Amino acid sequence: MLLLRRVADTGEARCVFDCVTALQNDADLLRIETGKPHIAQIGGMVSKIRKVIPNAKLVYNNSPSFNRTRTSASRCVTR
Repeated sequence: MLLLRRVADTGEARCVFDCVTALQNDADLLRIETGKPHIAQIGGMVSKIRKVIPNAKLVYNNSPSFNRTRTSASRCVTR
């Protein structure tokens, strides 16, 4: 598995490009992470990837705790 880190301000197009490139260079599985769980966002990226690589296998973590520790911590109020 290859983990590609998102480059700031490059957006979904860069993620799709990186995934397609990795799959074309023999990656067999990709895991994509987004800032917040968002099924429509990941679905759109997967559709674009599968237009180029129809049999692409991708893993997406949509767990309620996924990637929320950072955002939740900033909203915590201490008493």
